[in-house]
Amino acid sequence: TQLPQYAAEVFGSLVVCTQPRVVAALSLANRVAEEYDGKSVGESVGYQVGNANRATGTRIMFMTDAALIRESQRDPSLKRIRVLIIDEAHERSLNTDIVIGMSKLLLQQRPDDFYVVIASATINPTRFLQFFDRPQ
Repeated sequence: TQLPQYAAEVFGSLVVCTQPRVVAALSLANRVAEEYDGKSVGESVGYQVGNANRATGTRIMFMTDAALIRESQRDPSLKRIRVLIIDEAHERSLNTDIVIGMSKLLLQQRPDDFYVVIASATINPTRFLQFFDRPQ
């Protein structure tokens, strides 16, 4: 829960943290909103899951992988997002794999203003470093 807060402070623009499940996105948004500035969800910290969206003017947004994919259909370069944190990456699903693939393309298109963090409790970093063409 700390990483999105640090990223928002350092980069000063929208940080998105994807979650594979709706419940995780909602509960993390509530928890981080309380920790970050004590404001209600929908102010500095928001969420976007399914058709539910509480994210007006937020700096940190939690969303499901599917919600990010829908967002990319509206804005393929995801211009508003500066930092993308893909959480629980070890929980492989089609949506998570699509988001990881999208993030690789966006890193190539926006090398100076887009950052990706892959987070997982049981990640194999070598596989991800190879996929993103990064040295070990």
